[in-house]
Amino acid sequence: MTKPLRDLPIQARPGESAIAPVEIDGLPDEIDALGRRWQRKLEFHMTVIGAARIEELAREDPAVPDRVARVLAGCSVGPIYVTQELRRVRHPDEPGFETIVVMVDCPALAEVYGELSAGLGKRLYPPPAHVTLYSTDPERGIGLNDDDQLRERAPALSEQEQEDVRWAMRFDEVFETPRQP
Repeated sequence: MTKPLRDLPIQARPGESAIAPVEIDGLPDEIDALGRRWQRKLEFHMTVIGAARIEELAREDPAVPDRVARVLAGCSVGPIYVTQELRRVRHPDEPGFETIVVMVDCPALAEVYGELSAGLGKRLYPPPAHVTLYSTDPERGIGLNDDDQLRERAPALSEQEQEDVRWAMRFDEVFETPRQP
């Protein structure tokens, strides 16, 4: 079982993705996996709602960015639990720009989306919950706003590929709860 990530309140600013920053200690700065070299992301977060999704909603109602920020700012989504599932995400428009994400379980996300849906007067669904750990550009991630994007941009890795990436990043040392004697 993984220990929960240390999360901070949601940061929600109009015109930006609403994110839940998380703290992760102990990941190597760089790893070699999946046939390439990866750099650890400079900051870690779980996206609550992406800027692209907010922009899409704002086409119908220009007040959406401000309302999203008002509903979400300062809310908490914790606890956030890391799963064993890793995925390689490829940017749809930038060949060579890729990330490695870990899928997470965030039980409170459904409730937060209930509040967000009520605040916007429109039924919304959470994105695939994940945290970007490594990237070919450590300052950037690649959005996964829905299950279609998850399938298209981040097809499942084989169990062997996932095991190789977990080993390279010392997954068990970083994320597993130490066993009590």
